Amino acid sequence: MEKLNGGRLRIGVSFLAFGLLNNLLYVVILSAALDLVGNNVSKGVVLFSNILPSLLCKASAPIVHLNEYSPTKRIHLCVLLSFVGMQWVVWSQKVWLKMVGVAIAAVSSSLGEVTFLQLCHRYPSTTMAFWGSGTGLAGLLGSSCYLALTVYIGLSVHTTLLSSSVFPLLILVFLYFVLPKPEYEPVSPPSPSVAGDTLLPISIAGGSGNVAYKRGGLLRYIEFVLRLWKPYFARYMFPLFLVYFSEYTVNIGIAPTLLFPLGNTSFKQYRDFYPAYQTAYQLGVFLSRSSIALFEIPWFPLLSYIQFGLLVLMTCQSLFMLFTSVHFILFLFLVEGLIGGCVYVNVYHSVPGSSRQEKERAIGIVGVSDSTGIFLASLCSLVLEHSLCSYQVSHGREWCTLP
Repeated sequence: MEKLNGGRLRIGVSFLAFGLLNNLLYVVILSAALDLVGNNVSKGVVLFSNILPSLLCKASAPIVHLNEYSPTKRIHLCVLLSFVGMQWVVWSQKVWLKMVGVAIAAVSSSLGEVTFLQLCHRYPSTTMAFWGSGTGLAGLLGSSCYLALTVYIGLSVHTTLLSSSVFPLLILVFLYFVLPKPEYEPVSPPSPSVAGDTLLPISIAGGSGNVAYKRGGLLRYIEFVLRLWKPYFARYMFPLFLVYFSEYTVNIGIAPTLLFPLGNTSFKQYRDFYPAYQTAYQLGVFLSRSSIALFEIPWFPLLSYIQFGLLVLMTCQSLFMLFTSVHFILFLFLVEGLIGGCVYVNVYHSVPGSSRQEKERAIGIVGVSDSTGIFLASLCSLVLEHSLCSYQVSHGREWCTLP
């Protein structure tokens, strides 16, 4: 029993670290969005450069049968891409070159997320809770540390980003020296005899299905993808899409315009509002993603509609300044994080599958939803932030144009 408990502890600590280290640079990059591009460029550029590679990576996962490739080799690739991408960002001078580095780091983060989520189902069911806590902790530590180092301690953005680039290397330490090896199930091609609208459409996820859509061209490919999505769309994919679209539109397109007179706050510059909002949001994410160890929420699809309501409310706040307290806006960002983290962890925890192998495939299919939501949010943010700022300036509020 003592050996069993020790093994579970090592598993829990490892996946907590994986979640933290895999997502840390993603959070740091988003927290540094304003400093990376400046006031004259929409922060949506950073999100777009981050999410487009992520979307392509996750969309290809079920098609190339990512779960059949060695997790260890995938993790090695993630660590390498994270380090290279962040170094690229740090040493680049032009905005477009920095965005190339952001894209490289994004591929690492998305590939790592799919890999570790699939790996969770090769260990005890509590593993998902530790992974969720780690990803939430990454958001909290990444945003709060960036805020503390750049605003309160006064380190340069260059130094802060440079020091953060080494953290993904620690993933290898936990992979080889802490995490026990799982009892892997043998991977075999799915049976083509299982067809139709079963919970996991194995007949089109296997080799024969791939050949069919390759021969049939674009329309066959679209049919292939839609049949992959069909069993999961209403219950899992759409709620995950909606909650991510809503919160990232707020965080990137609206948050930079939610400003107040400096005399009414404790901030010294207008740029300080943005990382503070991100910290409040990430605190909510951490708390809610850790909650899966205590309870599950079966009605998580309802929460995605509440999140969309927050998007509408935040837009109205930017336009009409309904609330005069920055503390209330910080509270709304906390709620936004609670909802987003709750939907994320409950979706991936409850995704169906009669075996570990089927769950891994299902995660690869569902995983495209959050990236799609973030991708569309980045496109909206490119227009939304500028439009909101222009409206504020035309009504005598020029804070969004000030440093």
